[in-house]
Amino acid sequence: MQAMLGGLFPSNKAERDILLNILDFCGILRTSGHPGYSARFVPMGERQIPPHWNVEMAYPTCWWRGRDGLNRDIVQAYFPGLDL
Repeated sequence: MQAMLGGLFPSNKAERDILLNILDFCGILRTSGHPGYSARFVPMGERQIPPHWNVEMAYPTCWWRGRDGLNRDIVQAYFPGLDL
């Protein structure tokens, strides 16, 4: 995803990370097995973090992989008419 976003608009890795976090906070990124904030607020104590020593992304984005895809219903709610 980083590589794809890098080709869409001028940005550095930190800016693309922020964009991915925003998309996930809005529920656009579908994170399998880890509920996002669009479903409900997830208290700090319930947020599972991957077992890596260096996790750069916030919960639940830290779990998202491109193969998880997008929540098309939420994409359409935020961006009506966008053809995916």
